[in-house]
Amino acid sequence: MRGPRERASTDPDHAGIGRASRQRARHWRRRDAGSFRPVRQASDQPGAVKRDDGRSWYQGPVFEYRASSKPIVVNVAGSSWPLSGINLAKYVVSILKDFRELPGTTIVDFGAGSWLRYARRIQRLMGDRNLYVVEYSEAYHGKAAEVRRKLEPHATFWSPAEFAKDKKQRFDLAILVNVLNTIPEETHRRSVFQALAARLNPRGRLVVYQRMWVESENPKGALAYGDGWMVPQSN
Repeated sequence: MRGPRERASTDPDHAGIGRASRQRARHWRRRDAGSFRPVRQASDQPGAVKRDDGRSWYQGPVFEYRASSKPIVVNVAGSSWPLSGINLAKYVVSILKDFRELPGTTIVDFGAGSWLRYARRIQRLMGDRNLYVVEYSEAYHGKAAEVRRKLEPHATFWSPAEFAKDKKQRFDLAILVNVLNTIPEETHRRSVFQALAARLNPRGRLVVYQRMWVESENPKGALAYGDGWMVPQSN
């Protein structure tokens, strides 16, 4: 299934991460879960993008890179800002409705985004469940900050670092909607998967929804990196 295009917030020198697949598949934050076709390895190309910091996956939202002498800043907290008013993915909503009939009580929306689109739907559908929301505080600004304030009485808000630190809390349902494709490093994406899998109860469910991104959709200035592209964006 195809979800909305998401790119990380940038100034002229900032970049988001777009990832592409030429296969119809459910990718694993941003893909719909399955296999994908890597692009050329950026490290093999002149002026290749190289990582410029040693941060762990939970130490964002800003991650620093460099192409030749030009710095590139990836701000993963801004990726969902343009999505205000975009319809929710029917596939994800159907899973949430099905989950209402199951006995699980604890849900985490990992990488919930500025507008808390799915977290708010979870609260409306299952107000009696325990809802955890994982997102960088920098994602909430302007009107999005008010959206968060309204949900705070009904959910526990964690930063990614707080999620990584608390290894005791377990979940019956974990969702990642358009999250993984904002994370530049494959090792970071795998770490996110491992952290969530370790927090699931024995019969817990991990749901990943991603749109498919093909190279022809990239705007001018997209830079190949690893198995995807860094996509310029100005908000």
